[in-house]
Amino acid sequence: NIPKNWGRAFRNCVNVHAKRNWTTYLWTDDGIRSFLMRQYPEFLPVYDSYMYDIQRVDAARYFILYHYGGVYTDLDIGCLGDRHYDDLIQSLNSSKAKGALFPLTNPMGFSNDVMFASKNHPFLGQLIDNLPKKNRWFGLPYLTVLYSTGPMFLSLSYSKLSSDERSQVLAMSPEIYSQSGTRYFNHLQGSTWWSIDAKFGQWMLRN
Repeated sequence: NIPKNWGRAFRNCVNVHAKRNWTTYLWTDDGIRSFLMRQYPEFLPVYDSYMYDIQRVDAARYFILYHYGGVYTDLDIGCLGDRHYDDLIQSLNSSKAKGALFPLTNPMGFSNDVMFASKNHPFLGQLIDNLPKKNRWFGLPYLTVLYSTGPMFLSLSYSKLSSDERSQVLAMSPEIYSQSGTRYFNHLQGSTWWSIDAKFGQWMLRN
């Protein structure tokens, strides 16, 4: 059961990319657990220990993208009209980076709601390795999600890369990610995991 606007956005993306021989897969809780049991059973104790479902969703996206490669988007990220991702893939393939692209966000860091990566990309492998190390309480539910599996986990992991390792990761500009008139993505109402402490957490990050 997903919101109607999310369902419409998902079907639109499927239709846009089906014309270009893309395969789209909608991951469910059961599908994620089955995938981890088959491919990464050693991670299941960490996966099951997370306090919040969104942590499991966050963690799973890194494993899925590392294992299969391709493009990951949250359900509240839709394709903008009939714009497809082929141009972004072509730019990624022609760059010096070895197949990874993450969107820059304000006030800092990367988002993990849209991610492009080649199969077995080393940065995704590092994220997977870092997940158990960051599985702890960070003082508030919002901050715990943010720093254990979410965007700050991703951003801080990137900040610790060497210059050579950073050269293998591209930053998606706001013009592509979110800027009106040029963006590729339709940002729908989301953040369903946020609670009252999210506003406090955002205030802490800004100050």
